[in-house]
Amino acid sequence: MTHVSPVNEGNTFVRGARRWASRIVGADPIFFVLSILWGAFLIRLEIIRYTHGFATAFDLGSTAQSLYLISHGHWLAFNTFLNKPTLLDIDSFSLYLLAWPFRFLGGIYFLLTLQVATLIIFARATYDYILHRATSRGAAWLFGILALISPALVGGIMFDFHVDFIVLLGLSIALLSTLRDNRTGFFIGVTLALLSKNTAALPIGAWALIELILGQVFSRRIWLITGILSVTVFMFDEEVLPRIFGSLGPSHLAVFSQYGNSGIAIATNLVGHPAILAGVIMIHSHYLVEMAGSWGFMPLVSGLYVLPFMTLIMLNDLSSNPTLRSLATQYSVIIVFFGVLATGHTLSFKSTASKFSMWIGGLIGLAISIFLLKGLWSTVIVPQIGYNPPAAAEFQMAKRLNRQSNTTVWTTNHLGALAYPRAVVGSDAFESIDVLWQQRKRLAPGSPIVLFMPRGDANLVVNETVWQALMHNYHITDLNAVAISLKGIRTFPAYGQFAYQSATSESAFHPLIPAYLPAVLANVTSSKVSHSGWLTASKPGAIAMGLPIALPSGSYRFTFVVEAGARVRGSVVSILSQKTHQVLAQQTITGKNTRVVISWHNTHNRWVTSEVRWNGIGTLRYFGLIVKKVGTHS
Repeated sequence: MTHVSPVNEGNTFVRGARRWASRIVGADPIFFVLSILWGAFLIRLEIIRYTHGFATAFDLGSTAQSLYLISHGHWLAFNTFLNKPTLLDIDSFSLYLLAWPFRFLGGIYFLLTLQVATLIIFARATYDYILHRATSRGAAWLFGILALISPALVGGIMFDFHVDFIVLLGLSIALLSTLRDNRTGFFIGVTLALLSKNTAALPIGAWALIELILGQVFSRRIWLITGILSVTVFMFDEEVLPRIFGSLGPSHLAVFSQYGNSGIAIATNLVGHPAILAGVIMIHSHYLVEMAGSWGFMPLVSGLYVLPFMTLIMLNDLSSNPTLRSLATQYSVIIVFFGVLATGHTLSFKSTASKFSMWIGGLIGLAISIFLLKGLWSTVIVPQIGYNPPAAAEFQMAKRLNRQSNTTVWTTNHLGALAYPRAVVGSDAFESIDVLWQQRKRLAPGSPIVLFMPRGDANLVVNETVWQALMHNYHITDLNAVAISLKGIRTFPAYGQFAYQSATSESAFHPLIPAYLPAVLANVTSSKVSHSGWLTASKPGAIAMGLPIALPSGSYRFTFVVEAGARVRGSVVSILSQKTHQVLAQQTITGKNTRVVISWHNTHNRWVTSEVRWNGIGTLRYFGLIVKKVGTHS
């Protein structure tokens, strides 16, 4: 029997630890430390943005709901943000791999950290790949820095969470594996990328075709298998899933519908009209400059390796959605990887001229990247990381709301990312609550509906929703200066007949109203005003003014919705002349009231404004107003 001394055991452990540390840190510890410091800075910016209320329901919120439901055993969970099964949530099957880390490693904070960790791994892959191709540590440093500060990646990181970064993670693993002749690691990376988003299938297929032709890495058989996998995944997403799920299936071709109604028709029309194709690309040439320029334009002279790089740029260029061409979103993240792939091939030429071009291109890329980052910093990042007390108040209310697990929540896109952990959440500002009601009956029967809404004058749709809820016996469960939470057990016409309309022929005698003051009762026979006069007062002196209303002559009934404490005395509701502030009618609240009715006869056409004045003790809350015409002027 061979005896291993404790000293040898210790040496073995130390050697193993050093080996793993070397694999993690890479060839240059200084570059690794720099990457970690930059990543920590970006994580901090992400968290500030999230806690300040700038995340959205239709990116971070929808993904978080899917992960929350999967991690709680709902394998075929229905994503109510997107109104489709989780399996079709941006065609990302890799969500099932993220569900349990999401649940047990920090939730939203895990996702934000994962994106930055992917950036660090990608930068490491870039450093190793450029070092292998150019055999120059200086070039590896230069283009490794360009990977770390890539405007497309920083912009994507600062815009919620996206599975595009899981694609980038898979591709980075695959690239590192090619450098180490690790076939298992390569297929793990490629599979992860393909299962994360079907957009990755086309450029991966192009990459496989290039390597199949050139035969520089691995065997041609491996690249043939990779190409077949790519085509299979793409056809499954575009042809099989739509046939199974119908309108719920992927609809990626919708952004190219101006070129045809099917994939074949779109491709045929584009190929048959090269002038149109070139014209569209020229119109969006700034996007090509941004993406290629951040790598010193080297991808454009990389031979066959330009194919996957330009494939993705052209797809974004030709789409009808301009968001796909913005660096402040996630849609350019995958392109960056293929930019590195093409750049590395360009740098593999060993002539003196190519080395000079390498440094010129790298410096150009550095200048363009810094210029684009400066634009992102001033226009996107800084406005979302400043001190924001209202967002902090909403964030705290969301924490209290999330303790109510068995509820159905309807909120706005702005607040949806804070209120995701439940079976049914709706956040479409223009979707009827009836849709949410049907989802509730199917997915969370018996659960009460909670409205989690921002407060204020800006969003008339939100004010109308709160108003309708109060009219249908919802009660307030939480309230602060910037948000309100109401709970009830029934549906209601959330976006019904608004009183906020432009002047019509029935009220043409009134002057045109500025866009910022759109409250005209076009049909006062049965209209209601969801008031912007929010008031929560516990000390005398508070006043809430409503929006101006244009009224023809006639008799009216004003119904104010006022919630008052039992001891309230001395609060007054009034109807004022808008021009002179003359009190036309008023009534004093002497006890607990939910509705105060004032009848008023108008002898001629007039602008009026409602007012609630608080002069007493207790707590008063003022929410809205109904105006109904009950008679005509004789």
